[in-house]
Amino acid sequence: MTLRSLLMGVIAAIALGSTTAPAAEPYPSRPIRIVVPYAAGGATDLITRVVAKDLTASLGVSVIVEDHAGGGGTIATKMVLRWT
Repeated sequence: MTLRSLLMGVIAAIALGSTTAPAAEPYPSRPIRIVVPYAAGGATDLITRVVAKDLTASLGVSVIVEDHAGGGGTIATKMVLRWT
């Protein structure tokens, strides 16, 4: 096998490999949930809701803010772990 035929084979493999890749699902495909480990109505909650509104507008997907206060953030952490 000559160097030229080897290079042609590599180029052909790269070209064919890039055109046969399956189309990926658009991201994100479902609503985004943001968990705030503090009480509703506080500064963290208000800032998170403003950011969520902007994310909804830019991504085109609903962004949901959920407040789970208590336990020094343990309750919110357990909530997130249940989703994964």
